[in-house]
Amino acid sequence: MRRPWPETTIAALALAALPACSSSGPSGSAAPPAAVCGAGRPMPVAHIGPDVRLRVLCDGLATAGVASVDEEGSGTTSWSVSLAGDAAFSLPISSFRTCQAVGPTVALVQLLVPPGAVPGDAFDTTATIHADDGSFADGRVSVHADVTAPSFDLDPPSIDFGDVLPNRGASRTLRILDHEAVPVSVSPSAPTDPSFGYGPDVGAPGMMTGLLWSMSFVGQEVGDHTATVTWTAEPGAVPACQTTKTMTLHARVVAPDGGAQDGGAQDGGASDGGDAP
Repeated sequence: MRRPWPETTIAALALAALPACSSSGPSGSAAPPAAVCGAGRPMPVAHIGPDVRLRVLCDGLATAGVASVDEEGSGTTSWSVSLAGDAAFSLPISSFRTCQAVGPTVALVQLLVPPGAVPGDAFDTTATIHADDGSFADGRVSVHADVTAPSFDLDPPSIDFGDVLPNRGASRTLRILDHEAVPVSVSPSAPTDPSFGYGPDVGAPGMMTGLLWSMSFVGQEVGDHTATVTWTAEPGAVPACQTTKTMTLHARVVAPDGGAQDGGAQDGGASDGGDAP
């Protein structure tokens, strides 16, 4: 299960902070204790919407804020949220109260992509935000989610190690450009030529995130060597929920004298007895 997407994490933290200064009511509700809030006239403030569009991976979890409510008066206002749409959506908290002592509260909608959903599937719901005292007309926010395959690129998309002496290693750095807000797992296949290899770029700033790899080559036989490596995002997912990219690796092993194999071409030797310069 994936973590909430970063663009909605702030909203999630805003709501999660509420119990720190309130008592928990029944499951699905949050209410400040009466001692914290005043008993004067409420003056609620509500910011509803805008409509939400989410991009989520297979088996993913996404959370979105649909409304922010606050209290400017000395009293308390009770609120509720309801959903009408696909059952994949849910409400972490469906009812709550606001007062000046606890500050603004964010209403959240959560999507848990059901098993079997694949890229191209979509889910929709409408969240209705209701003020129990009727001080605000009900607000409605549409939430749409598209299931997509993970997106990433290889930088560079192919690697040429150039000329390499026999049994002398060469290495290059490969960067995985992860375009997802939530990091995805990207794994390589074995190179088609075992003279090539790879491993995490130890000590590099992005090493712990799996975004930097050290690609290597050690060859013995003089000549050109070519291999391919296929990188797969979300290797444990069903094929429809994966993304693959194949890169080409190339190196040319040259003899220590620069690659000459005839024993005399590089010496400038002449068989016709011509004068030396």
